Amino acid sequence: MKRFLVILLIAITSLCLFSCGDDPVPEGMKLASNTDVVDYNLYVPEEWVVSSAERATTHAYVSEGDRTNVLVMQWNITDNTKTVSDWWEKEYKPQVFESGSIQDCKVLQEGEAALLDSREAYKYSYTGKIGDTYFKYDIVACVTQGSIYVMQFTYMQDKAEDGKEVTFSSVDTHKEATDKIVENFRFR
Repeated sequence: MKRFLVILLIAITSLCLFSCGDDPVPEGMKLASNTDVVDYNLYVPEEWVVSSAERATTHAYVSEGDRTNVLVMQWNITDNTKTVSDWWEKEYKPQVFESGSIQDCKVLQEGEAALLDSREAYKYSYTGKIGDTYFKYDIVACVTQGSIYVMQFTYMQDKAEDGKEVTFSSVDTHKEATDKIVENFRFR
């Protein structure tokens, strides 16, 4: 009986040790989020630059020459914003589209179903202009753990030629990396 209890104790201890550890860092990626400050793990490609990981936000970008980036923000749920749709309509759009900070906003995708760490999420996509430069924004947002988590990818327009349509080739260039970032995002 003592032998059985010793083996059982060793098994339980081993199980606890292996199950309590952090998720392993996906191959070719690095942890960008400050796990002492935020309650999620954001992994980005190893070559990306992590520029901040504090106060419930994490930001990383491709390089000095390519400012394609990801920003993860955490917003408090309020009485007016209990769902992602509420947040989009009552918080985000008024702050971004109506404030004048981004001009010529054009919504490309609004509220398409998605997943973020196996949890219900929604995708939004729009373009807008700051100064003389157009940007494309892709958002994946999720309500969980009492907050709204927003993962926003920002792409800068290609060098504009007079009279030509604005294009964003970095969307295709970084599609594999951005898909991998979303796929490996984890709530803790």
